[in-house]
Amino acid sequence: MAYIALADLTERYGDEIVQWADRDNDGQPDPDFIAAVLADVDAEIDAHLAGRYKLPLTNIPRILVRLATALTRERLATANGARLDEEDPVRREADGARQTLREIAAGRAHIGTPQPDSTIGRVQMKSGGRHWGRNESTGYL
Repeated sequence: MAYIALADLTERYGDEIVQWADRDNDGQPDPDFIAAVLADVDAEIDAHLAGRYKLPLTNIPRILVRLATALTRERLATANGARLDEEDPVRREADGARQTLREIAAGRAHIGTPQPDSTIGRVQMKSGGRHWGRNESTGYL
């Protein structure tokens, strides 16, 4: 499941997205190009979420829509030859989105959906107690 669609991008950034996504100059975003960029952004987000959440998510939290639109905007800009320096608003927004994803991956921020039980699927060991010890070995230790 994709985190965003073209409509999310145009709602947030308007005609800028249409201009960057129009690869054949027909005035319309190229669907194959948009799909490829969105798949790249989905993979980047999934890489951060995979250790904390069961993927694919059934409901997309609003924060992920915001992060995905920022990352997609940056990818569209650079795919069209934009050189984004550190002060460029497009790059700053994308850098902020990546920092938020790192915070989510580290467990310092949450996306608003329940996290799966971290003990499910993990190996657990339980000791049967000690058979030998300093007080029980009767002189062997």
